[in-house]
Amino acid sequence: MNKFRVDIIVVISILIIAVLAYISYPYIIKEDQSFGEYLEVSINGEIYNHYPLDNDIICISTEYGSNTIEILDGQIRVVAADCKDILCMNRGYISKNGQQIVCLPHRMVIKLVLNKEGGAYDSIAY
Repeated sequence: MNKFRVDIIVVISILIIAVLAYISYPYIIKEDQSFGEYLEVSINGEIYNHYPLDNDIICISTEYGSNTIEILDGQIRVVAADCKDILCMNRGYISKNGQQIVCLPHRMVIKLVLNKEGGAYDSIAY
């Protein structure tokens, strides 16, 4: 009877540890996912700067021209540009990993870099 009691205590202890690990897992992963999320701006093929995805308005002025970038709830768009074609403004919001906004007259590429696992799949291999 005493051995049976020890077995029950061991099983209950293992179940408690498993439940605590299951409950704490999303909080641990959340910290890992937020690391490395940023907006990368390149001018003329060279990385100009990295910006965090905090709600903000960024003004970028270079020898090629100026653009104003809006970051709102993890989505990025160009709200103002002094180029002639303003195609970068017409692109709208980007919100997925690897999406880009390009302004050719200003030689600028805005790229969204998300370091998240478990998002939408690009492809599935069997």
